[in-house]
Amino acid sequence: MLSTKELFLTLLRFPSITPDEAGSFAFIRGYLDDFEAIEVSIESTKNLFLFKKFGEGEHLCFAGHVDVVPPGEGWKSDPFEPLIEGENIYARGAQDMKSG
Repeated sequence: MLSTKELFLTLLRFPSITPDEAGSFAFIRGYLDDFEAIEVSIESTKNLFLFKKFGEGEHLCFAGHVDVVPPGEGWKSDPFEPLIEGENIYARGAQDMKSG
Protein backbone atom coordinates (compact mmCIF):
# COMPACT_ATOMS: atom_id res chain seq x y z
CA MET A 1 0.00 0.00 0.00
CA LEU A 2 1.25 3.48 -0.85
CA SER A 3 1.92 6.09 1.80
CA THR A 4 -0.50 9.02 1.86
CA LYS A 5 2.13 11.21 0.20
CA GLU A 6 2.88 8.64 -2.52
CA LEU A 7 -0.85 8.23 -3.22
CA PHE A 8 -1.27 12.01 -3.46
CA LEU A 9 1.69 12.37 -5.84
CA THR A 10 0.36 9.55 -8.02
CA LEU A 11 -3.08 11.19 -8.31
CA LEU A 12 -1.50 14.54 -9.19
CA ARG A 13 0.29 12.95 -12.17
CA PHE A 14 -2.98 12.11 -13.96
CA PRO A 15 -3.77 14.91 -16.46
CA SER A 16 -7.46 14.55 -15.62
CA ILE A 17 -8.85 17.65 -17.30
CA THR A 18 -12.66 17.60 -17.38
CA PRO A 19 -14.22 15.43 -18.81
CA ASP A 20 -11.21 13.10 -19.30
CA GLU A 21 -10.32 11.19 -16.13
CA ALA A 22 -7.07 10.15 -17.89
CA GLY A 23 -6.87 6.67 -16.37
CA SER A 24 -7.24 7.85 -12.79
CA PHE A 25 -10.39 5.76 -12.28
CA ALA A 26 -8.58 2.54 -13.28
CA PHE A 27 -5.82 3.39 -10.81
CA ILE A 28 -8.29 4.13 -8.00
CA ARG A 29 -10.29 0.96 -8.72
CA GLY A 30 -7.09 -1.10 -8.62
CA TYR A 31 -5.82 0.60 -5.49
CA LEU A 32 -9.12 0.04 -3.69
CA ASP A 33 -9.78 -3.36 -5.23
CA ASP A 34 -11.59 -4.67 -2.16
CA PHE A 35 -14.30 -2.00 -2.60
CA GLU A 36 -17.38 -2.51 -4.74
CA ALA A 37 -17.19 -0.11 -7.70
CA ILE A 38 -19.83 1.32 -9.98
CA GLU A 39 -18.98 3.61 -12.88
CA VAL A 40 -21.72 5.83 -14.29
CA SER A 41 -21.44 8.28 -17.19
CA ILE A 42 -23.63 11.37 -17.34
CA GLU A 43 -23.25 12.93 -20.76
CA SER A 44 -19.47 13.07 -21.28
CA THR A 45 -18.56 12.98 -17.59
CA LYS A 46 -17.67 9.71 -15.85
CA ASN A 47 -18.44 9.15 -12.19
CA LEU A 48 -16.94 6.46 -9.99
CA PHE A 49 -18.70 5.29 -6.85
CA LEU A 50 -16.90 3.01 -4.39
CA PHE A 51 -18.61 1.18 -1.55
CA LYS A 52 -17.44 -0.96 1.33
CA LYS A 53 -19.42 -2.29 4.25
CA PHE A 54 -17.44 -2.29 7.49
CA GLY A 55 -20.25 -3.34 9.79
CA GLU A 56 -23.80 -2.67 10.86
CA GLY A 57 -25.17 0.72 11.81
CA GLU A 58 -24.78 4.16 10.36
CA HIS A 59 -22.86 4.86 7.17
CA LEU A 60 -20.25 7.44 6.30
CA CYS A 61 -19.91 8.86 2.81
CA PHE A 62 -16.97 10.72 1.28
CA ALA A 63 -17.47 12.59 -1.98
CA GLY A 64 -14.73 14.01 -4.13
CA HIS A 65 -13.48 14.43 -7.66
CA VAL A 66 -10.26 13.97 -9.59
CA ASP A 67 -10.98 16.22 -12.56
CA VAL A 68 -9.35 19.62 -12.90
CA VAL A 69 -9.79 22.64 -15.13
CA PRO A 70 -7.09 23.20 -17.74
CA PRO A 71 -3.90 24.47 -16.10
CA GLY A 72 -3.64 27.60 -18.23
CA GLU A 73 -0.44 29.53 -18.76
CA GLY A 74 2.06 30.68 -16.19
CA TRP A 75 3.34 27.31 -15.00
CA LYS A 76 7.13 27.18 -14.76
CA SER A 77 7.07 23.38 -14.67
CA ASP A 78 4.81 20.57 -15.91
CA PRO A 79 1.56 21.07 -13.93
CA PHE A 80 1.03 17.30 -13.84
CA GLU A 81 4.46 16.48 -12.44
CA PRO A 82 4.44 17.39 -8.75
CA LEU A 83 7.14 19.81 -7.68
CA ILE A 84 8.20 19.45 -4.04
CA GLU A 85 9.77 22.50 -2.42
CA GLY A 86 10.30 22.08 1.31
CA GLU A 87 6.96 21.08 2.77
CA ASN A 88 4.98 22.38 -0.22
CA ILE A 89 3.79 20.36 -3.21
CA TYR A 90 2.89 22.21 -6.40
CA ALA A 91 0.82 20.59 -9.17
CA ARG A 92 -2.55 21.01 -10.88
CA GLY A 93 -5.19 19.66 -8.49
CA ALA A 94 -2.99 19.86 -5.39
CA GLN A 95 -5.41 22.30 -3.72
CA ASP A 96 -8.62 21.08 -5.36
CA MET A 97 -9.75 17.62 -4.29
CA LYS A 98 -6.78 15.49 -5.33
CA SER A 99 -5.45 16.44 -1.92
CA GLY A 100 -8.54 15.02 -0.23
